[in-house]
Amino acid sequence: MSSFSVSSVPVMVSNQHTSFNSKLRSANFASSIWHHTFSLIMCSSQHAPSNSKRRSANYAPNIWHDTFLKYANSAESLEINEIMKQEVQMHKEKAAKIYLFSNDNNISQKLSLIDSTQRLEEGDLHFTALLFRLLRQKGYYISSDIFNKSKNGKGEFDELLVQDVKGIWSLYEAAQLRIHGEEILEEAHEFTYNKLKSIANQLGPSLADQINQSLIQPLHKAIARMRARSYMFFYEEDPSPHNKILLNFAKLEFNMIQKLYQQEVGVAVRWWKKSEFATKFPYARERIAELYFWPFSMNSEPKYSSFRRITAKLVQWMTVVDDTYDVYGTIGELELFTQAIQSLSSKGNMLLRQ
Repeated sequence: MSSFSVSSVPVMVSNQHTSFNSKLRSANFASSIWHHTFSLIMCSSQHAPSNSKRRSANYAPNIWHDTFLKYANSAESLEINEIMKQEVQMHKEKAAKIYLFSNDNNISQKLSLIDSTQRLEEGDLHFTALLFRLLRQKGYYISSDIFNKSKNGKGEFDELLVQDVKGIWSLYEAAQLRIHGEEILEEAHEFTYNKLKSIANQLGPSLADQINQSLIQPLHKAIARMRARSYMFFYEEDPSPHNKILLNFAKLEFNMIQKLYQQEVGVAVRWWKKSEFATKFPYARERIAELYFWPFSMNSEPKYSSFRRITAKLVQWMTVVDDTYDVYGTIGELELFTQAIQSLSSKGNMLLRQ
């Protein structure tokens, strides 16, 4: 079985590639203006009155130090990825055959297999809720009236449903995709949340852990790549039969793409250190690894690598600007700084129009 570690493609293509490059040039232009602007602030601070006191937020230093610098070596990373890509492709083809050549006509089991693939869940309620969630996740409208059959004569969700743990868990996850005005899903959410919370400590450790995780952060509100890591562990530990080919494929792909993420963080850290920002702006927080989660959570697909790299640098710049206003600058300096930013905005807009 594959080991499990916790260890660039342009965003635009064809005629859009030119647009991306022009924006990249604009970003480089903006960066040079930022350097000039900050130089003015640092210069003016040297001539600040002697009675002018600098504030300090006493931010904790960067805990990662040079951890991610070793991942910035693209040549080594590409060599590893090529080997892993071949292995991932082999397992991907094997996993595909499960769908193409399966003789099992049980729709519920096939839906569960699709769900496991996306997240790397039988009773009527489980099947109905799973079908509802998977279709809505892909943008297909399906009426929430299908859950009316789970209500009793009083129009309330039947208390006997608590005996079907997977069923009410699936209904809880399905209710996360409700839209305004769907009262039945509002009721389903309240009912399933309270029931799952009350019975979680009566379940087996693995199932209890999964449900507690869902109660804190449902699938619909989770970052897929982050949830995949924990789900692979649960999937492997599940006492019921699981597909080893699918699991191996998920592990290999996870580890391969993780190396891409590490490289992206490493490149951003190298940029920060090479530019000597820590020396130029010692008052500012260095939080590149933490801030990387911003673009990562927006889109973690490998093809958006350029987007994540640029955005990671951008949000670190935003942190420097934030700390300049909140901690370091005097009123006079910040007035000049604001004027410089407004001038930058005007020049940047002109460049983009060109």
